[in-house]
Amino acid sequence: AGVAMIAPDRMAHRSSDDGEDAENQVIFRADRDLMWFVDHEDKTYRQIDRAAIDAFAAKMNEAMAKMKEQLAGLPPEQRAMLEKNLPGMMPGAAAKPTPKVEYRKTTETKSISGFDCTKYERVEDGRVEELLWVAPNAAIGLSAEDQAVFGKMGEFTQKMLSAMGPAVG
Repeated sequence: AGVAMIAPDRMAHRSSDDGEDAENQVIFRADRDLMWFVDHEDKTYRQIDRAAIDAFAAKMNEAMAKMKEQLAGLPPEQRAMLEKNLPGMMPGAAAKPTPKVEYRKTTETKSISGFDCTKYERVEDGRVEELLWVAPNAAIGLSAEDQAVFGKMGEFTQKMLSAMGPAVG
């Protein structure tokens, strides 16, 4: 269960396993290029901003260079074994192929929180990975300005994932 709060250049999403107390929250500020991950249960938070992403990317690049140096000194058999067992983690490895994702509208509809919703399936490489209940933006009062924050959050998240290297990004 979850609740999203949206405003231009800002978004917060609270989620809970039981729908009662908020256990986790993500707060995004596009105007500050900043994201917080809040764990209410542990009373902790983690702040990710552009400087944190850049610092993490620098550490990853340093670690990958060190690993590449160490691999160069290994006998060919050991190097081949590591490349086989850790293909996405090896220096110079290609990024994972982007899965083919499509959204399929179904004929199933129902009312959720007073909004008429249609069921969609998110299909990844031919397999249904997620079910989505969607109401038209206009019906829920979501303006084009409100919607823009989703694109900005996606860009920020992609920067964060890219900093983690080919195994993730």
